[in-house]
Amino acid sequence: MEMLSLREMIARHVAPGQTLALEGFTHLIPFAAGQEIIRQRIGDLHLVRMTPDIIYDQMIGCGLVRELTFSWGGNPGVGSLHRLRDAIENGWPHLRRHEALPDQLIELAEQGNPLEVKLKLKAMSEAIDEACEKIDKMARDEAEKHGAKTFDFMGCSIGLIEAGTKYDFSNCGDIELEQMTADYEALAERIKKRKDIVKNIDSKMIMVNESTGESYEVVPPVKSSTSTIKITLK
Repeated sequence: MEMLSLREMIARHVAPGQTLALEGFTHLIPFAAGQEIIRQRIGDLHLVRMTPDIIYDQMIGCGLVRELTFSWGGNPGVGSLHRLRDAIENGWPHLRRHEALPDQLIELAEQGNPLEVKLKLKAMSEAIDEACEKIDKMARDEAEKHGAKTFDFMGCSIGLIEAGTKYDFSNCGDIELEQMTADYEALAERIKKRKDIVKNIDSKMIMVNESTGESYEVVPPVKSSTSTIKITLK
């Protein structure tokens, strides 16, 4: 068996972008290995641990961690992990968990049942949409407490903007606008009916312009479509 120094072992077997677990409890926590990773500045890591400890907090604080998977974050002896808390509450150091999620979902579909993954994503999407609809006003009220139109929060730029502005012109009394609107609606209806006629053409044919009496050749429109699946949750 080859014997390596800790420095050589980390340099040979730990690389940027890896998923890494440094497990152990109390006196068995691998502080030396974690600190050697810090010294060698090996970053973009996905760290995994049942209960992240001080060494993981140090690695997060040095900006080496992309993602953290854990069951409980903290230490009963020393309390909160302050750099982890900073990353979540203030956006620095960054934990870019959202960047890896699409690739993870695609990999899950490739290795398992893609239809099952699609169904679960559909359920999650509907739940998220419903929650966002109810949370939006609360989040807007909270944002207004910052007293600025734009501000930074948890590594993101937040902006208070006017969205979905609508105007009702029906009672303006603008005769020209009313006439143009009526002409537009009539023309839109004529276009719709004409498209319905042309869609039903199955081969080249000669048609006649009712206004001028001129004849012209018409061919069927090019039809394109994309197959997909429709999911209705019960």
